Amino acid sequence: MCGIIVWIESLYETEQTVLKMENNLIRQMAQDQGVTEQLKAQDQMTWVRRMNNIRQAAREIVIPLDATSAAFTAIGIWAL
Repeated sequence: MCGIIVWIESLYETEQTVLKMENNLIRQMAQDQGVTEQLKAQDQMTWVRRMNNIRQAAREIVIPLDATSAAFTAIGIWAL
C-alpha cells in the first residue's frame, strides 16, 4: 500500500510540473504573438480564438497525446 501512495504522490508532482510548464508556455506564446489584454478589450472574439489556439499548441508541446494515452493505459486509468 505504501508503494501506491508514493506512486500517486509522484504522479501528482509530475502533473503539477507539467501544468506549470504549460502555463508558462501559454504566457510566453501569447506575449510572442501579441495576444494582450488590449486585444482582449478591443476584439474579444479574436482574443479568445487566438488564446484557444495557443492553449492547444502548448498542450501538444507539453503533453503529447500518444504518450499520455500510453501512460494512462499502462497504469490502468481507463479501467477505473
